[in-house]
Amino acid sequence: GGAIAPPPPPPAPAAPGVASLDKYKYPKADVKQSATFLGNEIIKMSTSDSPSTVKDFYQKLAGQPSFTNKDAVDGETFVFQIPGSPSIMITISPDEDAPGKTQIAVFRTRFQIPKISQ
Repeated sequence: GGAIAPPPPPPAPAAPGVASLDKYKYPKADVKQSATFLGNEIIKMSTSDSPSTVKDFYQKLAGQPSFTNKDAVDGETFVFQIPGSPSIMITISPDEDAPGKTQIAVFRTRFQIPKISQ
């Protein structure tokens, strides 16, 4: 690198009746990407906390993960799904860009996400 990126523009105000994803932001995590497209929203974060520590935080918000892959070669992966309109999916996995860190992706969509069953 070397060049300093300009700060991102301030986020657009949330539409009335649409809860912000702020409550799904993990404390102490760096937001790596935040985007809105076609009414869908995604936030990608990175933290030095372990996947299971992060999972415990989201379990308080979302209940049991709907998918867990503890046997993954590169580390544990957890997926939470919060049904509703809009529905929310949260994935917790090792950060491919930063070894030793955990990536968290929070995805909100107006479309129904099919329920993952193990």
